[in-house]
Amino acid sequence: MNADLDAKTDPEATSESNDSPSVATSVWAWRLALVTCLIAVAARLPVLRAYADSMLARSPDIAASVDGSGFRDLALNIGVVLAVLLSGLLFWLYQSLGRALEKHVFTRSLRIGGVSVGLFFMISTCVVIPVHVFCAVTGTVSLRTSALYYPIVAAVTIACTVVFHLAVKRLTLVRVSLLYIIAVMYGMMSALI
Repeated sequence: MNADLDAKTDPEATSESNDSPSVATSVWAWRLALVTCLIAVAARLPVLRAYADSMLARSPDIAASVDGSGFRDLALNIGVVLAVLLSGLLFWLYQSLGRALEKHVFTRSLRIGGVSVGLFFMISTCVVIPVHVFCAVTGTVSLRTSALYYPIVAAVTIACTVVFHLAVKRLTLVRVSLLYIIAVMYGMMSALI
């Protein structure tokens, strides 16, 4: 195996046991990213509520089954809150995959502002959180319908990977290719959130 990929580069990120691989990103950084994502998704509640209300208005059969405006509002609010909670759960699962990839595939970390940051943490925070913040600020329901969404996600993912690739010297062409393929696949999975 290549020593650059498996080296424990950050003394603070190494685990207590010498047997287990190091974790590139601090646990508290993952948790902070999860909370930030939940706040950004929660900021979208008014837009999501209005969208759900318009969708309900376009479906008269479903709207007729909900008697009274109080029940309609309750159903809409519960649906939107469940969507936010589901987004949080999906982001947590996405982070779990990123954390496993950092532990077993690419353990290298960089120090950014005194924080140990791994490649997949950087990808997850750069492709998920800004999308939710942008949607909250602009009042957009979803960017996934835009033709530019996927190329932008791929470009951001590749840019993050380039930053880490430049920090690691002497990688074989096969390892570099696999790193980029895995990173882009991971970045594209963000469309599920």
